[in-house]
Amino acid sequence: MPDSFLKTIERALEATLFASRWLLAPFYAGLALSLVVLLIKFLEDLLHIAMQALSGTEADIILGVLSLVDLALTGSLLVIVIFS
Repeated sequence: MPDSFLKTIERALEATLFASRWLLAPFYAGLALSLVVLLIKFLEDLLHIAMQALSGTEADIILGVLSLVDLALTGSLLVIVIFS
């Protein structure tokens, strides 16, 4: 086979592989939307904890704060995955 024919096949294969990254775009868009959902849940839990600040038990407040930490870490992980 001529060398130019192999180069053409190689370039076509490289272009196809490079263009296939766009197949993942809907997945990353879904992850970005799930980050918005996590933010809404975070704000809801924060409001719930703030309303219990004076009347809630220490255990309830600690569990609520740990829930906020969990949501924040999950959001951070999503951002890492989206940008990686």
